[in-house]
Amino acid sequence: MGLDNFPQPLPCKVMGTAIMTENGLVKCSETKCPFKELQHVIGAMFGTDCWLRGKVYDPIVRYATDKVYTLYEPLNVEELQSILAELTSREDELVRKFAPEDVYALIRYFETLLGIKEWVNYPNDEGAFLEAWF
Repeated sequence: MGLDNFPQPLPCKVMGTAIMTENGLVKCSETKCPFKELQHVIGAMFGTDCWLRGKVYDPIVRYATDKVYTLYEPLNVEELQSILAELTSREDELVRKFAPEDVYALIRYFETLLGIKEWVNYPNDEGAFLEAWF
C-alpha cells in the first residue's frame, strides 16, 4: 500500500468551495480546488487532488531536513513551514540528488497548502495538519 498524506481539514472544506456527494464525501471533479492544477504524484488509494503520494516524497523530506521530519508522521503547520524552508534553501542540492520534477512538485505542494490562509489559521484545538495514512 505505501504512504499517502492529506491535509486535515480538507482545504476545500475550510475555503467553502467543496461540492459534496450524497454520502458526505468531497466531489473533487466538481470542487474548486487549488491542488487540481499541480503536477504532483497523487495519493494512490483515493486519488483526490489534495492527497500526496508520501512514499514518493518522504525520501526528499528526510534528506532535506537531515531526518528531522518524515511524512510518516502527522505534521502541523509550523513543521510544514520548516520543511518548506529547508526544501527551498536546499533546492539546488535536492534536484541533483532526486528527480527534479519531484522536488519542484513537493515545493509547490507545500507552497500551495501553506498559502491557504483559512487552512493555516484553522481554529480548533488540533489546528491544521498534514495527516499520514499508511
